[in-house]
Amino acid sequence: MPKKTISERIEREKGKLVTLLRQEQLIEARELEAKRKRDTRRNLIIGEIVCKYYPYAEQLVPKKSKADNDAEFAQLDRFFQQLFSVNEAVAKLEKSASAPVDTDNTNQID
Repeated sequence: MPKKTISERIEREKGKLVTLLRQEQLIEARELEAKRKRDTRRNLIIGEIVCKYYPYAEQLVPKKSKADNDAEFAQLDRFFQQLFSVNEAVAKLEKSASAPVDTDNTNQID
């Protein structure tokens, strides 16, 4: 078997590089898809919790455009803006939420 020329070896290595780059792109695409699925699942769970304690949110209907969604969800957005603008109250809520579940209902927020 005759030795390959430098240009043949370069071409072979370029082919390997192209293959490796494709594999890298596929891995990145899989990672992005997995992240998207995790984010979607998390958002669904958060939405279910919000609807459980704030029934008004169940009445909201997603629209086709961002502008229409902004208008439809404006009240809910303002609600959360107000809720989280009061840092001391949020800190108490977070502390209370991280405490063990109290089935006797004696562990209420001060």
